[in-house]
Amino acid sequence: MQDTENTSFYLDKETIDALRLESQAVSPKEKADFDELVSKCHRKFLDKFGDYLDNSVHTTQLKDKFILTDVEMNKAYQSSWVDTTDKRIHKYEDDPGVFRAFSSEGNFVVGIQNDVWDRLSPENQNDIISNTGSESNARKFVKKAIHQNYVLHEMTHLYQSVGQDTQIPLWLYELQAYWVGRELSDEDTRVHNSLYDSRADYFQELLDEHGEELLQVCFSRNTGYNKLILHRAKSQFTEKTQKKLFPDYKIEDPI
Repeated sequence: MQDTENTSFYLDKETIDALRLESQAVSPKEKADFDELVSKCHRKFLDKFGDYLDNSVHTTQLKDKFILTDVEMNKAYQSSWVDTTDKRIHKYEDDPGVFRAFSSEGNFVVGIQNDVWDRLSPENQNDIISNTGSESNARKFVKKAIHQNYVLHEMTHLYQSVGQDTQIPLWLYELQAYWVGRELSDEDTRVHNSLYDSRADYFQELLDEHGEELLQVCFSRNTGYNKLILHRAKSQFTEKTQKKLFPDYKIEDPI
């Protein structure tokens, strides 16, 4: 077992609220609906993984750690808030992403309301309309499904030891977050994407082989973990696997 050094900092609720006042770009109703979704996801998250977590760092309700902003402000947070000297931070080739958890740089999440309805094929749109009764209901359904996946993914990062332990590679944190997003999503609103599913599938394979102690590795904020399991998991992650699962990432720490 290994003790990890806590080098993160956490913004208090008042500071996050101040950031939200400056950058929030949604209506009070949209914020309330989103808060309800975050709270629901958090309850499921704690029910499933509570035994692995150190909750002492989370003195602020999780719903208060999410800031919904606009595209430009979202880009500004992602380009300016991150400690770019940290060699373990991955860099996107182009799109900085819709949501981002600043796990070690304040422990909060910034994201945008993402409407993917127009990206769906007419066939998919018609199927969802048929199941939900109207286009309006269908659009709400898709939006909820996408946000549920984002919330669970970023919530996972808030509980991981990202930035604290240089022995744990970023790809493992990311694989776990994709797996959690699929594992805890309501079945009728589960987002299926071939690349996302392949990442979740790979983490499930690691879990099947190494057991649930692998979860303790990823959730090792202020706790210890089995270094042998981490070593074995890292040895299996080849360059070929990286290119298959993360073709658009530059992962700077060695595999």
